[in-house]
Amino acid sequence: MAYQLATDINYSEVINFDDNSFTIAGPGAERGIDKCFIDTKGKSYADIIYWMTENQENQFQRLGLNFKSLWGRPLKAIDCQNLFCETDKYCRAAFPDLKSNRKKIKAKFTATPQPIDYFYPPKWCINDKVQETLAQRLPPLEIPNLQDNGQQLSLELDSLVKTTSEIPNCISKQHNKNGQKTPIKKSSLFQNPDTEKSQQLCLF
Repeated sequence: MAYQLATDINYSEVINFDDNSFTIAGPGAERGIDKCFIDTKGKSYADIIYWMTENQENQFQRLGLNFKSLWGRPLKAIDCQNLFCETDKYCRAAFPDLKSNRKKIKAKFTATPQPIDYFYPPKWCINDKVQETLAQRLPPLEIPNLQDNGQQLSLELDSLVKTTSEIPNCISKQHNKNGQKTPIKKSSLFQNPDTEKSQQLCLF
């Protein structure tokens, strides 16, 4: 935990040490390494993480993996430590029969309802590249002729509002026909005089 906190602080401008100057495997990373290697030949968990960090390009080529780095930024020791931990999590879900001293996942993913404005640490100098890449991927915004289509849209919405405003009256008549004495109240939308006067909606 202290290692992760120190790394998080290092993402800021407060301190600046080399990401590969120190590493230590957490319990999850240790289980992940045990699942990935049959024999570590006496190397410590930290040695395995450093070995992965130093040999990542060779291993990508050997396995034929088209690894997409963060705009040229390679995996650091903390990244490899986290990847081993994630490997253990995925294995517990996908291969529950594998021997492990931990069976369950502590928490399941829950989406955040509000959009999050993600960005990378400014010291990495890749945020501009991210924006450039996103601009290339997004299709160009095509705005139709508002003078023509806007009039048609206004007419369609005008018809929709008129049709909708007639619904309470129709319901009221139907209830009176059936002998029901309880009046049907119009919703607040149709009780608003300003809303009844303006039946055209403008989106632009």
